[in-house]
Amino acid sequence: MLTFDTFYSSDIQIGDSTLLLNIETTGLSPRNAFVFMIGLGWMENNGWHFRCLLAEKRMDERKLMEVFQQILTGYHQVLTYGGHSFTYRFLEERWRNYSDSDFFSDTEHRLFENIRQLDIQKSLSPYKHLLSFADIKKETAEHFVHYHRSEHTAPKELIKCYTAWELSGDNKLQTQLISHHDADMIGLLSLYSLIAYAQFFRGEFDAIEHCETDGRFCSFTLSLKTAVPVPIQASGVYFFLSLTKASALLRIPMFQGELKYFLPGPAKDYYYLPKEDQAVHRSIACYVDKAYRQKATAATCYVRQNGVFLPAADTSLQPCFRESYDSTHFFIAYDTNRFEEHPDDLKHYLSILIKKSLIH
Repeated sequence: MLTFDTFYSSDIQIGDSTLLLNIETTGLSPRNAFVFMIGLGWMENNGWHFRCLLAEKRMDERKLMEVFQQILTGYHQVLTYGGHSFTYRFLEERWRNYSDSDFFSDTEHRLFENIRQLDIQKSLSPYKHLLSFADIKKETAEHFVHYHRSEHTAPKELIKCYTAWELSGDNKLQTQLISHHDADMIGLLSLYSLIAYAQFFRGEFDAIEHCETDGRFCSFTLSLKTAVPVPIQASGVYFFLSLTKASALLRIPMFQGELKYFLPGPAKDYYYLPKEDQAVHRSIACYVDKAYRQKATAATCYVRQNGVFLPAADTSLQPCFRESYDSTHFFIAYDTNRFEEHPDDLKHYLSILIKKSLIH
């Protein structure tokens, strides 16, 4: 087994004790293929330390796995692109092949046990339509973030390159393999910036910087936890969105008119007053002539409110309004005093709206 170390100067920082991981294999099935190269990366000084573990022969895979496992124990999180669809499964299967040795004696112990597996591809997959991705392949993502590889060899050609190098030991072929490793690791760092989209699309942001209305829309300017690499515009179920650097602009359509608030608790505790077209609690209804009241049902257990409303993705923020009992569209009152006095309510509202509006 050969080891190659390089240093890549970069201001990209990834917390949680993260290990970058990329592998190259001789095929897609771990039953009849093996790992011939493992690419690793970790933060060091003012950049990233990349390490390439390269098998000189197939029998070196055991040593690759041992060295990788030893390094892995020092980290809490692994970062990949496509790890859940390929990398983790392949390595786990190959790991089990060596359970006969003392080093691998604990067959119940999984290679990535207690390790957080952060997969950029998996994080982005529910939102690829928002980024106008034709697919979620690594090449597509690299093109989106404008990463231009210094070396690119197609998977089948890379396997041929490795097989030829394994037989000949040709230095040019070895250089091609290492150059491919370096390009993959730098690319993985570049693709990490895509996590900023997934983070925001999950409803996570730093703060609400500004709010204004024009009578038709309520616009919120939000600061992002992480800047996005490429500006985008998108439409959700409840709003229009634009992301630029470390800022998000949400334009939410406003509704002005009358809606109904369906009272909490069982309907049997209320009476409906047809003349007033609203329900009141039985403790009050007892003072109303029986001719002007009737037992409320779920559909008539409401009070009416006229005003300006914003669409809501669920009923978690109360009071929540609807047009009718059967309506699946919810609203909250546009109440500037409430938003100013309880900013967490507004942040919760926007977070849920983003999270439930954008997922495909």
